Amino acid sequence: MEALGYQTLIELYGCNVTKINDSNLVEKTLLEGANIANLTVVNSTLHNFSPIGVSGVVVIEESHIAIHTWPEHSYVALDFFTCNDAYNLKEAIEYIKNTFEAKTSSQKEITRGFFKSEKEKHSFEVGKYNTWATEIIKENPIIVEKIAISCQIEEQESKSCLMEALKYMDLVFFTKQKLTPSILVDNAWHEFILCSVAYEKFCNEKFGRFIHHHPGGRTTETKNNFRKTIKHYILNIGEPIEKYWGEFAKEEWDASQCGSCVSN
Repeated sequence: MEALGYQTLIELYGCNVTKINDSNLVEKTLLEGANIANLTVVNSTLHNFSPIGVSGVVVIEESHIAIHTWPEHSYVALDFFTCNDAYNLKEAIEYIKNTFEAKTSSQKEITRGFFKSEKEKHSFEVGKYNTWATEIIKENPIIVEKIAISCQIEEQESKSCLMEALKYMDLVFFTKQKLTPSILVDNAWHEFILCSVAYEKFCNEKFGRFIHHHPGGRTTETKNNFRKTIKHYILNIGEPIEKYWGEFAKEEWDASQCGSCVSN
């Protein structure tokens, strides 16, 4: 799961009453704290209440820093909200604590706005490719014979080979990278492309864009892209079928299942 924001709530007790009732000092302290944490300040506004107390916020590009003080209780409520957890707030918070001369403090971190990552949202279920292949064959029955001839396989295997081509196309869409298929998968993909109207319709419906075929030849770049394809296949889909993806794919799969520990 991915989060939109990270909130750190700090409570300061036993603070210097005079300092936490001075809006100018409080603002200066927060701005310096933002500087220490490498946060980018946009603007700030603080207000002195009557008879006592200060509230305010420092707007930062990363989100905000908010503060509320209760001088009558020597207490400060401080809030750092950032758009990711990469910022080191420890030194900034320590600086603010020391400036306000807090005797004790507590801290709580909250992760805000959970959303599924792109990988979690994207399905690589085998059933999806089976449905896609069934629909394609129903609309273009000739593709079964074409794939069998092109890939030199039995016609009953054409659907499985087409499914591997569809998995490859899905990886290209998902990773947004240049990938290279195996020879058999490339041949099946090419036969689908030749059903030009159906292919364009499929790409638009499933991916929202055209998946282009660029003949690359057996260059070093192409070979590296093939290795990259196998790694993405293993990571996202699982074990590549050796018959369609070749011996290298099986070796990569076997290596991926090997543990890193030894025993005696």
